[in-house]
Amino acid sequence: MKGPFWVEEQGQHLHLITLIDDHSRFCLGAKFHPFAPKKEQIINLLEEAIKEYGYPESILTDNGALFSSVGGGTSTFSRWCQTEGIKHIRARVFHPETCGKVERLHGTIIREMERLGLKYCNADLSYYRSYYNFSRPHQSLNFLTPGERFMNHPYVSLVPKSVTQVY
Repeated sequence: MKGPFWVEEQGQHLHLITLIDDHSRFCLGAKFHPFAPKKEQIINLLEEAIKEYGYPESILTDNGALFSSVGGGTSTFSRWCQTEGIKHIRARVFHPETCGKVERLHGTIIREMERLGLKYCNADLSYYRSYYNFSRPHQSLNFLTPGERFMNHPYVSLVPKSVTQVY
């Protein structure tokens, strides 16, 4: 999550939530919110991504209030992950590099969309996501787009065509 940052065209501060695939940098979901997002909004965005792309094995988050609990108990977000069979991994404390890929994406989105103007924030973000995933090569991906890397994941061929229960 990134924000708040001022958007002149909107006349307000906005917050940005993004979901990316760690292997490919493919942006699975992104949304601007006029107020600091609540856990329900993050879970809704995740559920939209799951419907489109399937369940992840794990989710890496920072240690922000939305993803941790007060007093050391299990957070609402962690409980949701457990219910869905997803491992919730929280970044190491005082180690910002752990979430560096998503932080880089935030900076790229904000910089490039500010240049284009943010009049229709979420509609523009949807178009930008498509551009980012399928038209914008990444140096760190040997100049592939995130979409090329995501759709041609090297481990896809290792997944069995049918699954048999083993007792």
